[in-house]
Amino acid sequence: MIKWFLAIGIVYAFVLVYIALRQKRVSGSSSAQFLFGGSNFGVIIGFLTFSASLFSTFTLQGMPNFFKTHGIGSWIFLGVTDVFMAFVLLYFGLKLRKLIKGSGTMSTSAFLAGRFGTRLPSGIFMITVFIFLIPYVAIQLKGVGLFLNHFIPLQSGVYIWPAIILFVMLLYSGLGGFRAIVYSDAIQGTLLLVVVWIVAILITQSSGGMSGLFQQVTEKSPELLTLPGPKGLLTLPWLFSSFIAIILMPITQPHLFTRMMIIKSHKKFLTMVLATGIFAFLVIIPTIFIGLFGAINYPDANLTSFLTSILTTNIPAWLG
Repeated sequence: MIKWFLAIGIVYAFVLVYIALRQKRVSGSSSAQFLFGGSNFGVIIGFLTFSASLFSTFTLQGMPNFFKTHGIGSWIFLGVTDVFMAFVLLYFGLKLRKLIKGSGTMSTSAFLAGRFGTRLPSGIFMITVFIFLIPYVAIQLKGVGLFLNHFIPLQSGVYIWPAIILFVMLLYSGLGGFRAIVYSDAIQGTLLLVVVWIVAILITQSSGGMSGLFQQVTEKSPELLTLPGPKGLLTLPWLFSSFIAIILMPITQPHLFTRMMIIKSHKKFLTMVLATGIFAFLVIIPTIFIGLFGAINYPDANLTSFLTSILTTNIPAWLG
């Protein structure tokens, strides 16, 4: 499996660098082009970059483990709220797009400065974004670093793997600017959706199909099929507070906010939002089956052991 990992990893890294160099030629050299990629992206690229930014690591690691730990009621937390978030994205996103496009600016900080006639709001915004993004990025780097170190253990791998990932990120984003990031998101989003479904189908078939999988859950851990779940987490107050936090993500998280602004037209933006809602629905469903499979076969395993066991034991090595 290590050979597959190295081969696919090297190819993928070269693809990212190639995309970065290609998009650098397309973007030109102006700062606006580098930071916003011309803001003329279509529906497909738009919803893929938004969706990949929204789910990314959490889809691969968080969602299956959430279903494994808290049961089918997690659908309320994940599926319902993420789809409803599309409605919030549609309502506020369209209004914000009209305001910012009408102001003649693309930068959120520049828009705030012009809107209020002082740089204080934009300064507060930039500081807040900086404070938010440090733990946001660090958590994802650490999570993937731990995951990769389980496959290829390195001395101080918990630091080396995140450093390697960070270097690749800086390389392609520094070379190609925002366009390189958007197109790499599109690749990641497509791979994410395709692979998570293949994994879910394979492990569900090995459990006797969907009915067989749920029958095993009913026999071994029936509390996974009820609320508030085995840990008692999924209570109404918790679900409601999580619902509010999730539906406001497009407005409160700067990387999602930026992706609302880069779509070419308001009409394409409406289609992009619809596609994002469908993507959320499609990408969460297979994680239910992966999580329930883990609850049956790896009930006492931690997150890393649970996922790596599936990837190394229950599916072909090249897919893992």
